[in-house]
Amino acid sequence: MHLRFYCTPLILPVSWLTRDLPKETQWPGLRHALNMDIPSGYGPDTEMDDEGMDPVWVQLTAILMARIDAGVYPEGRAIPSLNQLRQEFGVSRGTVVKATGYLEENGVVRAVHGRGVFVLPKQ
Repeated sequence: MHLRFYCTPLILPVSWLTRDLPKETQWPGLRHALNMDIPSGYGPDTEMDDEGMDPVWVQLTAILMARIDAGVYPEGRAIPSLNQLRQEFGVSRGTVVKATGYLEENGVVRAVHGRGVFVLPKQ
């Protein structure tokens, strides 16, 4: 008779990893990865660089931000649908979701279920 033991992976929030460390020693690389700044140098007409150093979702986020800043996507209006962005940039749907999710977390856009992703007014 063989017994099999299955282990469930333990998933802990990042704050648990750094909770007992002083602020100045709390893994700056990890904090940077979670609060990544969008790189400069991307314009509204910039193309994706598959071989570049920046991850594709970061490039897409920077391009969308540049388009919002340039007025290509005006405040209060929806940006193109996830499927349209996926086709335009030749990326996966997950990449577009991650990029728009980052913009939503930072208060740039707001996703409305069934309607689209809308540009919020600048504060």
